[in-house]
Amino acid sequence: MIIKYSLVTLMVCVTITSLKAQTKLKDNIYSKKLPNGLEVLVVEDNSVPLATVDLAFKNGACTESREYSGVTALYQNMLFKANTDFGNRDQAAYIASRLGMHPVTPVNEEEAECLFTMPSNGIDVGLKFMNSAIRYPTLSNDELQKSKNTSEKELEIKEANPVFHLNENMWQHFLGNLDNRKRAIGYHASINAATLAMVDSVRQKYYYPNNALLIVAGKVQPFH
Repeated sequence: MIIKYSLVTLMVCVTITSLKAQTKLKDNIYSKKLPNGLEVLVVEDNSVPLATVDLAFKNGACTESREYSGVTALYQNMLFKANTDFGNRDQAAYIASRLGMHPVTPVNEEEAECLFTMPSNGIDVGLKFMNSAIRYPTLSNDELQKSKNTSEKELEIKEANPVFHLNENMWQHFLGNLDNRKRAIGYHASINAATLAMVDSVRQKYYYPNNALLIVAGKVQPFH
């Protein structure tokens, strides 16, 4: 019995040691959790004078009912377009162009991302741009309609691909009436029926620091 317990103890120790070894970060990677709950990961790579800023939220199709299917994607489309700090759509686009960035906002089943790559010498302004885009977006019915047009075009492109329909049939077979939890783009009906209040409710539920991971990678100064 003593030998049995000793072997179990040894196996547990080996497992814990192995897990610790796997979680040890490389010398150029720095991790920190801010008081507001935001997880920050900095990856230093000085090979090229570029920096990528990626803010990912735990959200996506898996959180949406059929009525709300695609609403997260609609909200994501509205980010980086206009905010209280950098002005309207045209002004924000001009500043993004001056900074050398092209923001993208992909959404999948379990994640909603906001990211861009830019010259590293403007990273301070880039981080402010990200902060304003996420925290102070200008939500309006005009911007929502433009977002709907974007989602409609993306869905039409997907529907032109036979693989999209194959995947749809597969998820319907496995998930039944919950198949929309694998469909981040939404449906034509849910996209067109979405209201500004629905979009704002998604923001209020999921877009918080303690539900996000911020990654800054490239030629950047790590924190210590």
